[in-house]
Amino acid sequence: MIKLFQLLMFSIFLSTNMFAHAQDSTNDLVENSNKDAITYPYSNASRYKVETAAKSGDKDAQYEWGVRLFWNNLDGNIPEKDWNIEEGNIGKRVKLAMPWYLKAAKQNHAESYNNLAIMVTQFAGDSPNYDLGREYWEKGAKLGSTMAKVNYGNNFIDDKKYAEQALKYLLEGEKELGEDSLDMPFLNMSLFRVFTFGIAGEKYDPNTAIQYGVKCAYAATPNAYCQFLVGRYLQNGWAGHKDVDEAAKLYKAAAEADVAQAQWNLGMAYLAGRGVEVDEKLAYQWVKRAAENNYLDGMISFAVMNALGEGTKVNPEVAFFWYEKAAKRGSHHALRGVGIMLHNGDGIEQDEAHGVAALLIAAKEDELAVKILRSFRVDYDVNFDKVMEEYAKPIADIREKYGF
Repeated sequence: MIKLFQLLMFSIFLSTNMFAHAQDSTNDLVENSNKDAITYPYSNASRYKVETAAKSGDKDAQYEWGVRLFWNNLDGNIPEKDWNIEEGNIGKRVKLAMPWYLKAAKQNHAESYNNLAIMVTQFAGDSPNYDLGREYWEKGAKLGSTMAKVNYGNNFIDDKKYAEQALKYLLEGEKELGEDSLDMPFLNMSLFRVFTFGIAGEKYDPNTAIQYGVKCAYAATPNAYCQFLVGRYLQNGWAGHKDVDEAAKLYKAAAEADVAQAQWNLGMAYLAGRGVEVDEKLAYQWVKRAAENNYLDGMISFAVMNALGEGTKVNPEVAFFWYEKAAKRGSHHALRGVGIMLHNGDGIEQDEAHGVAALLIAAKEDELAVKILRSFRVDYDVNFDKVMEEYAKPIADIREKYGF
């Protein structure tokens, strides 16, 4: 099961502590040496005290020991901002931490259920188990874990079967999370999408949507994907909220954070002079980044810009490369470009038959391909069956090569 927020959660997980500390009990072993720091059971305890208490069955210590094992912070003296793991070492850390979370979870430790869910969904390599993750998050949520509620909501808001429960947990999480929480932008983005697209039985409500969008896009630690979504909202003028200048600013912020959709939209803004001054070179640079990030619209636009010489010199070889790459992703628009270039011999050895074949396939979904076929004097309208029979072999070749 592929979830929209998986990559977003993974990126923040590596740089911040998504493992919320236990807040459901106190313990005599807490050592608060820093009065300004927020501490939880065992958060400042020595390695010996945590390990000893964990082995003796204390659920708070078991949870803390799992956290320390995962982050390789056994003495608990590495500042949270510096917690990190080498990517290739994640599997080993999961195996070390999981048994302790399981021990604590068996004693109804809420945050351990949250962490178990993260382990089996975000750090399970090529085999994430979202069914098990959902069960863990739900158990943690019922035991009072705010982060379990938020993570359940973010991960299952797009699943029709669980969307209503996800929304319930998101709204509870909204009340319980602090406004300065690093997880609040993710929660606000989910709620932004709920009221933008009418998810979980809610009606399309652009005014409520933009309120959540503004919260996640302009947070102290803003969510880059949310910045892109709000930018698109403002560009399109949904519900009267139109501001192309602000949209361009948000696209730029998201694009610099490597959000491919924002990179493409920013490129198009520079090309059209929408919210920014026209600058074809900057347009080319941002569209190129979107293409290299495998964003389909970016691939197609980058091919077009190279074919036309927008922001760069005319480069048919590069154009054909990107048209082909986008066509293999199922784009009829891109296949039209492949057909034109094959027919004319631009960027590739001329092959009129396969060029026409590509255009014939593209024409089923692309009206411009039909017009181009007419300009090539292909008798598409009058003798369609005859034309398809004539080009049967090259059509089969194109279908096999590009997957149509």
